[in-house]
Amino acid sequence: MDSKYYFKEFLKNLKSGFADNKYLLLFSVLLFVIPLLLGYFAADVISPFMKPFINAFGQKIDDGTIQLTTQSIFFNNFKVFVILFVGSALFAIIGIVILVFNGLFIGYFAKSTIPLIPFLALTLPHGIFEIPSLIISSFAGFIVLSFIIKTINCLITNDSKILDRFKLAYNTNSFMLKQVLALFILAIILVAIAAFIEANLTQYIAFNIFKIIL
Repeated sequence: MDSKYYFKEFLKNLKSGFADNKYLLLFSVLLFVIPLLLGYFAADVISPFMKPFINAFGQKIDDGTIQLTTQSIFFNNFKVFVILFVGSALFAIIGIVILVFNGLFIGYFAKSTIPLIPFLALTLPHGIFEIPSLIISSFAGFIVLSFIIKTINCLITNDSKILDRFKLAYNTNSFMLKQVLALFILAIILVAIAAFIEANLTQYIAFNIFKIIL
């Protein structure tokens, strides 16, 4: 089997992953978008809660804990990505809390730091890749959780021998794991693209946007 076959399988599993789990996808999107809007429009209300996190983030940049290099940004975002994935897959509440917090953080940051237009110019170039990667990582984790629940249900409701139950449960639901793998790969690609743009192109793109609009 050549690379074309694997690429076609990747696209097929990616497409079915979005199509078969559209409600989980919508749930994941809303978990980010609603807190994002809340963080922006209710910034004054949540400021006592969010401001320490903003200050801590700035301190990490100042002391070099977070460096604005492709490698540093990639691994920092990849760490969040993995935590989101695992948290959504094993303990859904953890993934939910992390995704909600990221939405709140970005919304509050957009409102409370610099004017909106400069903020968008500095964040959209990489944000259009980074934000979907966060949502997809949580989305993929929820699919794993769904796989676990459906597998357990299959084991409980079937009266055959235990080994046959496991085989049936796996054969019935294994397509979901292929979908998760495809989504996981897509999210990693998006994280890598976002890291490269943020480290190497964001300031250049923002500068040219400023020249056009100012």
